[in-house]
Amino acid sequence: MELKLKYSKWLPFGNYYAITIFNNLIRRDKYKNRPISKTTYNHESIHLQQELDFVFGCEKLYVLGGCIFYILYFLEWLVKLIISIFTFGKVNAYRSISFEQEAYDNQNNLNYLKNRKRFNWVKYILKVKR
Repeated sequence: MELKLKYSKWLPFGNYYAITIFNNLIRRDKYKNRPISKTTYNHESIHLQQELDFVFGCEKLYVLGGCIFYILYFLEWLVKLIISIFTFGKVNAYRSISFEQEAYDNQNNLNYLKNRKRFNWVKYILKVKR
């Protein structure tokens, strides 16, 4: 499944450059005239594959996979935010999310998705980034 490039006035929030929601790669309108880098596209494609992990690759059910992905994403962020609070900010909650760790660690490897094992993000769950 390929990502569909879309533009928005509101998404992604904050200073983020791109977000994947289901099979849509969304960027702010202000970036319409700038090509998306291969690294960013690969990072967001990794997130799409993470969503598909939950429906065992059945692309017809990608919305279900995306819903499960974002529920777990939010819950893990919340847990790691609490850890960040108790460590006085020594933990970066966003960068500690297992889905983000897998995507950041492999975004420069443009062949990563060819050999990626399903649920590979699980090995990052107990890791935190400072």
